[in-house]
Amino acid sequence: MTGVEIAGILKDYGPWGLCAILMLVIAKLYRDNQALSTGYIERVILGLNAATSASTSVQGALSELRHLIDASGKAVGEHSGHIALLVEKVQHGFGNTASAMQAVANELQRLRDRDDQRNRDRNDRGRP
Repeated sequence: MTGVEIAGILKDYGPWGLCAILMLVIAKLYRDNQALSTGYIERVILGLNAATSASTSVQGALSELRHLIDASGKAVGEHSGHIALLVEKVQHGFGNTASAMQAVANELQRLRDRDDQRNRDRNDRGRP
């Protein structure tokens, strides 16, 4: 309805025309409100379903992440055990190498001392 039509109704029918116009407005607002309410409830239901689905999805992802973290922790534990054994073997290897080098150094010193003793003995024989 245009403003001219509303003015015509008010002029022709007076307060009863005003009541009729208000009833039409109330009926239109009621229908619009019903349509919006129905759509709103449907959107809320769809939103809740989407949230539930997303929650399930997130829960699955968190569960998978928890399993990965547990597996990583186990792997780190196993690797640290292997690393500790390797470090121990390397330490023993260095210890054995040090012992072998000391034995070689002792043998070289013994040979040097023997040669020095022979040279002294030779020099002593040549003296009058």
